[in-house]
Amino acid sequence: GMALANLLSLSAWGRFGDRVGHRRALGLCGIGSAVALLVQAAVPAYLALFLARLLFGVAMAGVGPLAFGLVAGEVAVDRRGGAFGLVFSARTLAVAVGGMTGGVVSSLIGIRGVMFIGATLIAAALLVQSRSKQITD
Repeated sequence: GMALANLLSLSAWGRFGDRVGHRRALGLCGIGSAVALLVQAAVPAYLALFLARLLFGVAMAGVGPLAFGLVAGEVAVDRRGGAFGLVFSARTLAVAVGGMTGGVVSSLIGIRGVMFIGATLIAAALLVQSRSKQITD
């Protein structure tokens, strides 16, 4: 469910970012992701968990296209290849390390705790982003 929601939302996020600004849209992805993770941490039933996973898939779908769109708008043409490589590398590292780390942490505090920590980390990243004056749309 989450992967399908992600797949169906990818291009819509890209178009939305083109319309309202990639930074703003990326912030909305973060808010949606954090909310979805908090709901996943608290849900009492499988249907609610499934719906929260769908929301998480939709919200996370925008991160890739919006990050690349932000780079394209902020980085000089002659430096874009390296910047795109950096974004892609960071995403790949997050996927590689995130699952393994989540598994270890889950064995210590449970999957609900992992979801709560994930939401907290996203909220912290949003706070840093909102205070950043270096990147503007």
